[in-house]
Amino acid sequence: MLPEGAREALRGLPEVEEVEPYTAPEGQPGFRVHGKENADLPPALFRLASERNWPVRELRREVRTLETVFNELARGA
Repeated sequence: MLPEGAREALRGLPEVEEVEPYTAPEGQPGFRVHGKENADLPPALFRLASERNWPVRELRREVRTLETVFNELARGA
């Protein structure tokens, strides 16, 4: 279960552009947080989670490679 108001709090960070609900392969709910260009999100996300005593299972940066983009396009075609 996600903390109440988490999505809105994440959206309120100046570095954040978009917040999407996400379910991990193990079934755990969470968010995909997209930062503004050149934003350093991990410190801001960690600070917010610490201030609010939110449990954090995973915090990682996803890098889109050419292969990732190709696979996304191929699945959508």
